[in-house]
Amino acid sequence: MTHACIIWCVHLAFTVDRVEPPWAIVEWSPMGTTSDVHLAQFPSVPREGSRWTLRLELPPGAMR
Repeated sequence: MTHACIIWCVHLAFTVDRVEPPWAIVEWSPMGTTSDVHLAQFPSVPREGSRWTLRLELPPGAMR
């Protein structure tokens, strides 16, 4: 018997509103809410107005 593996993945889009080290203030699309993200969480230095996508991936079995 073959089992299918499903990987759940969510993409969240946001725009960097401003940078106030050590934080980036981001606006989440399409909600328009803002929150702060530590600059260490970015793979490169974010710039004001730049658009990013956060990818959340859950491995098979994580939803059990």
